[in-house]
Amino acid sequence: MDNDILIPQGGEKMIAIKAALKADTEGAVSGEQFTLAVSALTDATMAIEAEGYYSGQRLLQNDSDSNAEGEIFIGRNSAGVNTAIASEEHEVVFAKIASVTNANADINNTPIPTGSLTFAEFTFTAAPHQNTSGGSNSVEIEKIEAIVSAVNMQFDSTSFYIYNTENSATVSLCTSTGETGTLTVTCDGLDASAVSTYISQDDSINLAMRAAILSAQISPGVSILQASLNPLSNPSLTGVIEWTDGEISRGWVDIGITSVKSTSYRLD
Repeated sequence: MDNDILIPQGGEKMIAIKAALKADTEGAVSGEQFTLAVSALTDATMAIEAEGYYSGQRLLQNDSDSNAEGEIFIGRNSAGVNTAIASEEHEVVFAKIASVTNANADINNTPIPTGSLTFAEFTFTAAPHQNTSGGSNSVEIEKIEAIVSAVNMQFDSTSFYIYNTENSATVSLCTSTGETGTLTVTCDGLDASAVSTYISQDDSINLAMRAAILSAQISPGVSILQASLNPLSNPSLTGVIEWTDGEISRGWVDIGITSVKSTSYRLD
């Protein structure tokens, strides 16, 4: 018997099930969706079978009544009818964004200057893959929408732009919803711009946002500046980061965190 699947009396064990997907050279199709499930069936092909370690007696399959009689219950913690266990829906991609992190070299609480400032910089990393049909698929970022907190300070709302740090002379203009307060800065159409937003598999790029600060302190008191990308990792909340795997455009990133913040600037 495999000791890895022994479950002690009154104990529990977590078992992870992963699917091995085919590459595009083997017939995979970007955009296909699937789920993993544990069946609720109690006859024919049963999802779970077990026996007592010492007794060697097979456990009964659930008979769906309200009595716990040494049975295997699926999808519930007490006696009753089995319920199938289904995973979240997954989607096949030929390339994907694996992580987004802060890359701004300034430390938190750096004083806010007047003039042009690169106030945000993010590293985008693509996951490794084996999709090579017609060439290795790359991630291409098409749009970034940042929330910028500009407390007691003022931007020139027409001065926002984004660039790849490998070539700071090539930029793409962004739009802002205002000059001070909570701003939404949108850098759209990046796939059609001269700024390179391609990310090869298992590689990274740094994209930075820059703008002109007209006033670092509108009135006496604390000024704060910080950009963030949120909400992330929720397929029902789209538009913060839009990208393509070379086949299909998508409006969200699956990176396991809901927000990425750049450096926080402060002026007392």
